[in-house]
Amino acid sequence: MTTPANKRLVLLKELGDNGPMAAYINNSGPASSLRHQTPPWLQTEEDLLACMAYVEHELRDPLGAMSNCVALLSALHLTKEQQTVVSTLERQLQHTLSLVSSMGDLIVGRDTLQLAPISFKEIWDATLEVEGRSISTRSQVLESSMPPQAVMLSADRHRLVQALCNVLGNASKYSPEGSKIHVDATLDGDNLKLVIRDHGMGILPEVLPHVFEAFYRSPRAAATGKVGFGLGLSIAHKVIRAHGGDLTLASDGPGSGAEAVVLLPKLA
Repeated sequence: MTTPANKRLVLLKELGDNGPMAAYINNSGPASSLRHQTPPWLQTEEDLLACMAYVEHELRDPLGAMSNCVALLSALHLTKEQQTVVSTLERQLQHTLSLVSSMGDLIVGRDTLQLAPISFKEIWDATLEVEGRSISTRSQVLESSMPPQAVMLSADRHRLVQALCNVLGNASKYSPEGSKIHVDATLDGDNLKLVIRDHGMGILPEVLPHVFEAFYRSPRAAATGKVGFGLGLSIAHKVIRAHGGDLTLASDGPGSGAEAVVLLPKLA
């Protein structure tokens, strides 16, 4: 019989330096899709979310203490070499905090959202504020078309901005430098319809059914060497669905780019 305590012990082994989770996170092993090598105690989405909730809970306090320590170190008069070490610690800590935050976002449900009336323009402007720098760094061109009238949503601003950042960031991340990304927002009945099209690497047909699975990365995506946990689209899908909307992803195959379609209900 597998008890919660046993699950915790197995989870610690999975998260060890040589475990498949470590190989996955470091992009250094064959674990490009944990879904395809799931241990017996982690077969359902419920099991996965339970483990994620446990790991997130256990890591928050020690990571918070470590953040305070790094902040104190940063305030000291350090040598150049010491500053380099502290800066490395700070970067890696922020990376880990981001992952832990993503774990919490996987558990999101409508009852956890802080909904309030907000315009789509405000949501999208905040999304561009976050992702615009990465797009500019890659010399990519963002061509967008927005509705002429204000469109109001009932949304959790933080969660929805993060979800759209994940979708737009994914389009940019896997598209070549200097390419175009097309964004079209229109009204579709009672919904706002947001279409994001890129000219990137595209998606194999056999991969499409798995793109919203937590921790899934296709072998082609992993082979690019770009760092990722395989959580971005999974989180975006859950958050958008929690808002009463939907997210779909389509592609005609390798080299043909991809098209993400977001539907969000308008505020009546």
